[in-house]
Amino acid sequence: MKVKKIVLLLTLSLCLTACGTADNKEDSQNQEKTSQSKEEESVEEQSADMEQRQVFVSPEWVKSVVDGEYDEGQKYLVINVDWNGNDAYMEGHVPGAVYMTSNEVEYTDWEPWPQGDKLDDLTGEKFDPDELYNLRAADELESFMKKFGIDKDTMLILYGTSSNDSSVGRVAFACLYAGVENVKIMDGGIANWKDSGYPMETDENLPASGDDSYSFGTTIPAHPEYVLSLEDTKNKLKTDSNFRLVSIRSKEEFQGEKSGYEYIDLAGEPKGAVWGRNIGDYGNEDGTIVTIETVKEFLSEANTTPDNEISFYCGTGWRATIPFLICYQEGIEDITLFDGGWYHWSRQNPDEFPVQKISPEEAAKLYSK
Repeated sequence: MKVKKIVLLLTLSLCLTACGTADNKEDSQNQEKTSQSKEEESVEEQSADMEQRQVFVSPEWVKSVVDGEYDEGQKYLVINVDWNGNDAYMEGHVPGAVYMTSNEVEYTDWEPWPQGDKLDDLTGEKFDPDELYNLRAADELESFMKKFGIDKDTMLILYGTSSNDSSVGRVAFACLYAGVENVKIMDGGIANWKDSGYPMETDENLPASGDDSYSFGTTIPAHPEYVLSLEDTKNKLKTDSNFRLVSIRSKEEFQGEKSGYEYIDLAGEPKGAVWGRNIGDYGNEDGTIVTIETVKEFLSEANTTPDNEISFYCGTGWRATIPFLICYQEGIEDITLFDGGWYHWSRQNPDEFPVQKISPEEAAKLYSK
């Protein structure tokens, strides 16, 4: 009798163990499926984020969007950016594209050239001279967005003469700063579009402006952290050994042999700046943009890597946008644009904002290990 009871108990124990093992196996499988599902979602999100951050795109890709092959539900706008007027636009542009002057996003006073008349070229109104060539105030950027019917979810496709056309880079940067989440630049510009044999049109297209119900969709600027102020630039140069202020200007400008601008009297660079080459070095012979590896090579010449906190600058904030955008699309963090650039630094008291006139090699040695 005791033997039967023992056998019965062992049998019951084995059944319970088997059931428990099966349940545990099923729980484990469910956990693995959940984990795999989360990983797949994470990969999809990362892929979508990478696609959204991809700034420079091919003419073939642009044509697929224009032809309606990309995503019918995606609102988009193709813009021919040209600071020098719309003559080139009227001679021929990407079908459906509208024209825009880069003056829409920054304060300019070029007319009459070169000293201007103290009135904003776009609005004809007076403005703070300390803001000349800086990005416009939030309310003015919002007015620009409404004028072109752009909200934060609009996919913008910008182009100019080439990929390193810095007026296009300026507008692209301004739109990202404002909060447009998906900004593209056609790699190689209109020349690459023509060389690909794609159709052109000469009819003028006007943007569909926002109506009374218009909303950009978020507060402008959504990314104030993309811009480094004059004061913050000065302080970081003094106190932050990991900070690099990278000049995107000619070698002659960097060494203080010339200012590079008819409306800037002083030559030189902010003390502590390093040289990151000039804008021409960021374009290939075919007009397309260089790779991130090339950018890293330029930075290494200045004892700088993506591990540093980097702020790019130039004379007035145009040329410096190109390396910023290349780094941005690669997901590199801790990058900014010193928007005021040499123009604003050169207008300050040199006792507080010291100036250097040294070679790129001498500047790089300041940060040698």
